[in-house]
Amino acid sequence: MKKSSKVSFIYFDLGGVVINNEHTKQGLAKEFGLEEVAIQKFFDEHWREACLGTLDNKSYLARFKKVFQIQHQKEDFVDFITEYQGHYQETHDLIHDLSKEYRLGILSNAELGVVDTLLQKGKIPRVNWEVMIESAQLGMVKPEHDIYTFAQKKARVSSGEILFIDDRTENVETAIAFGWQTVLFNFYDVKESIEQIKDVLKLD
Repeated sequence: MKKSSKVSFIYFDLGGVVINNEHTKQGLAKEFGLEEVAIQKFFDEHWREACLGTLDNKSYLARFKKVFQIQHQKEDFVDFITEYQGHYQETHDLIHDLSKEYRLGILSNAELGVVDTLLQKGKIPRVNWEVMIESAQLGMVKPEHDIYTFAQKKARVSSGEILFIDDRTENVETAIAFGWQTVLFNFYDVKESIEQIKDVLKLD
């Protein structure tokens, strides 16, 4: 791996970049006989509260059970949902390679405890994550500016030295406004997205 770009710190989003959210919906739909569209609607309606930490994990799962009329022995949403989450192996392989040359971080809109749980379950690569930003711990979410300001301070580099990889346009646009380098990850074409990351980093 040849390092020849200005980037020295790379932030990865989780869902849609490292974690396969489509796999999550498919697993839930199969397990409980639900429609994926209905599952997505539920997440869209609740993500902000959960990722700000104003909706605790026990209450979040209780709502899910009530809306879909299901029974399950788990009571914590994070413990529950991570059982169904898959990952993109190509992204995992890239992260392992990049960890040899770059400082890495996670910058994710995530419920409290998601990062640690995914690490324990092997669904996030076990590398030296120098910074792990979980929105629910901070009470701020992307694409709001405060979380990017916090992330830049934690990275301890100039804005142009940060590469941010996310699957949502609005999140990437805020990063661009901060002067970060970016890749808008397309989980429908993971291979092409990986190539875009390598192009930005000028890797052989």
